[in-house]
Amino acid sequence: MERRIDEARAGATHEHKDPLLFAGFQSIQLCDVGFSYAALGSFDPFSVGPINLGIRRGETLFIVGGNGSGKTTLLKLIAGLYEPRSGIICVEDVLATQSLRPLYRSLFAGVFSDFLLFNRLYGVGTVNLATASDLLTRMGISHKVKIVEGCFSTLDLSIGQRKRLALIASLLEDRLVYIFDEWTADQNPHFREEFYGNRSDRIVKLDYGQIVSVERNQSPPG
Repeated sequence: MERRIDEARAGATHEHKDPLLFAGFQSIQLCDVGFSYAALGSFDPFSVGPINLGIRRGETLFIVGGNGSGKTTLLKLIAGLYEPRSGIICVEDVLATQSLRPLYRSLFAGVFSDFLLFNRLYGVGTVNLATASDLLTRMGISHKVKIVEGCFSTLDLSIGQRKRLALIASLLEDRLVYIFDEWTADQNPHFREEFYGNRSDRIVKLDYGQIVSVERNQSPPG
């Protein structure tokens, strides 16, 4: 579906696409990346950018800011779900062009605040049942959900439990980059502590669609 949509876009080209082109990447660079939503009535459209940000493989990055600061928009730009209206995104020295965008998106998995959860594990292939069982136990839902023939046995769960199941589904995709957008918003204190117990390497702060600071960090956010 992604391939057909991208090829249908105006100006799409047919570059050679090595499936391992980005596999060994060490950094992703956003250079003067900008995005604006369509205007609504008399209101000025909300814009993000220009964003200049490097993301290093293996680092934990927290993106923080108030409501409406542009966090989710920036995350979707990073993941290739939104196409920049200006600027470029590079993986090492390779420009993530429109025709390479499906390959670029394949680097990412995660859970967004407006996530969708399906009972079937699309895109996972053969499920490692031992890993899946361990994740279900760690997320405190093994007594409610099983994985049978690549499907969750039920989705009849609370919103917090559904988010944990979505996290499990994303981890089973075994991607190189993970994005989690307000994942703890519906979690109890135990799982918030479990999630934020990981220390970040850097904190990027947004305000009104602009990066206002980038700081190194060695403690969980307050």
